[in-house]
Amino acid sequence: MSKNKQALIDILTATEQILRYVQDTTPEDFQQDDQNQAAILYRIIIIGEATKRLSTEFRQKYPIIPWREMAGLRDVVIHDYDDLDFEILRENQGLLDKIRLPLAIDKLESVALVSCGVILAESMWIGEY
Repeated sequence: MSKNKQALIDILTATEQILRYVQDTTPEDFQQDDQNQAAILYRIIIIGEATKRLSTEFRQKYPIIPWREMAGLRDVVIHDYDDLDFEILRENQGLLDKIRLPLAIDKLESVALVSCGVILAESMWIGEY
């Protein structure tokens, strides 16, 4: 499997997992749930790392995807972990908006299918087109 294809699968899987983690979660519940916070941070790190593994040519070919922001949010989580404020992130939807998660999934899925033949369903790679 190509490096770009694997990175796209990792990004899509992690973004869909984050959406599942925050689904039906109130800001208050999220603020109190250390496990959920840690799971989301881990997925953000995966998104950032996988984004950085995509070739420069590939990222330039699809400028509609916020590659820089996706990689940059990983850097914030890693380097500024002691300053993260989940309440502010959640209330302002900064966590999701920062990487434009809901919109990015559809765009990423399109890019994955068109460029690599990757088909995803419910966070699982199910085959190639």
